[in-house]
Amino acid sequence: MPPKLLADIDCRTLWLGAVAGGALYLLAFLASLALAALTIAGVAASARQQTMLLPAAAIPETSLGQGWSILGQFAAQLIPLAHLGVLSTTSEGSVPFLGQVRIEASASAVPLVLLAICLAAAWFSGRIAEGRVSSVTSAQVWAQSIIAGGVFSVLTTSVAAVASVNFPAIGGLRVEPVSAAGLWPLIVAFVAVTGMSWLGRRSSTHVKGPGPKEVQDPGSGWSKRFTEGLLPAVGAHVVVFFLIAVPTAWIVAGAKLGWAGALSAPLWVVNVAGYLFVDGHLGGLHGIARTSQLWGASGTSSSDGYFYGVAGTMADVGLPTWAAWLLVLLSLVSVAVSSAVLLFHRGHVPAAGLIAWLPVPLAFAALGLVATVLLGAGLQIDMAGMFTADYSFGAASWFVAVMAFWGVLVEAGSRYLAPFVLPYLPVRFRAALSERGGGGRTAMKQAGFGTPSAAGSASDVAATDIATTTEPGDMGSLQPLHNENPAKTPSPKQRKRILAGLIAAFASGCLRRAP
Repeated sequence: MPPKLLADIDCRTLWLGAVAGGALYLLAFLASLALAALTIAGVAASARQQTMLLPAAAIPETSLGQGWSILGQFAAQLIPLAHLGVLSTTSEGSVPFLGQVRIEASASAVPLVLLAICLAAAWFSGRIAEGRVSSVTSAQVWAQSIIAGGVFSVLTTSVAAVASVNFPAIGGLRVEPVSAAGLWPLIVAFVAVTGMSWLGRRSSTHVKGPGPKEVQDPGSGWSKRFTEGLLPAVGAHVVVFFLIAVPTAWIVAGAKLGWAGALSAPLWVVNVAGYLFVDGHLGGLHGIARTSQLWGASGTSSSDGYFYGVAGTMADVGLPTWAAWLLVLLSLVSVAVSSAVLLFHRGHVPAAGLIAWLPVPLAFAALGLVATVLLGAGLQIDMAGMFTADYSFGAASWFVAVMAFWGVLVEAGSRYLAPFVLPYLPVRFRAALSERGGGGRTAMKQAGFGTPSAAGSASDVAATDIATTTEPGDMGSLQPLHNENPAKTPSPKQRKRILAGLIAAFASGCLRRAP
């Protein structure tokens, strides 16, 4: 390491990064423990209802108490799974008529809710730690973030390896401990936590005001103008969709699966909402099932299909065609909100120039790539020399290109649709964004109304028509004119009622019409 770089790092405060990484893992483990406990409790409650219908002799001596005994081990495996880990095990032994047998099995699925908790906690931990002890150089910020990411990733892998789930021998087959520890989750956890911790520390530096020159935001000029607001726009698009999809899926799961679905839903409902997100954006879901029997009556079977809700191919899994079209409508609503948020943050962009249209589609393409990776799930079974099976499910390979197209819609909406959408956004939401000044304040004036006050009352919104004259690189001169029909926004209570009504209507429709 260069001496100058070492001189920029204060080693006396690096322990804060280690403490932040350890606290982050503890929080992630507690969240994982809660998710695992709810899942086991739901399965136990559902099983108890079923056993009430069976004679006493039919109830096995072993109960779901064994599930509670491995609660901590199960929770430890969920954290590496959330960072693209693979749950794997091996079984060996002698089986009558078959001889010596070796079976390898692996499964992968990312619990998105736990991943989101880890990323959010990493951001807040970095911000809080930076608020406690300020870093004086950018090298110090990076060093603290790297140490936090290193501690978290090492704890994630080591605890998962030590807390492997053990199962007793089955029919003469010895089962190796089941674990999701590995090199890949170690790398992913390190990169993810380091990056989010750095972002949290960087945001804390900006909040405190003027700081060291090397930690200030260097973005300026046309690059900042075209890239500003990308993250809020993409985030708003995802949040609006999931705000409806997650509670709807939860309600349907509880109604159809009973306690097992209602209590275990926190672990997997965000993943289901992710699949609905893909289907609602017409991206298509791809499922593969391949099996090969290599002994006796040998043969191979393969199933490879694409599923689109609007085409009726997902009705068998509880998504009727009409509900799929509602998902498409929800995607369009998300586009409108995302366009308004983009206009708020970035302001008006001249229509000329192809380069100005590229950042938003590229950002949405990146969202599609991330969704494709995170929503992939698979199961592989290999019985050496006898049987193999490979199952996988996730977004179609062209979902990245599809999301790029939706990014084009958002860019076009921010230029031509957002001025009509802005008056219908919550007043407090507009006030919070307008306080950023610059693009947000100018966008509201160009949309035809004044800047709302911090109090957030609707009477403070002055509805005006704007006549603009623009030149290349100029936002134009604004001339407010009186508007006899000021835009009206729903009250907070009305918005909550509308949201609850949409969720209830969508869920009740799925319950009545889905097979």
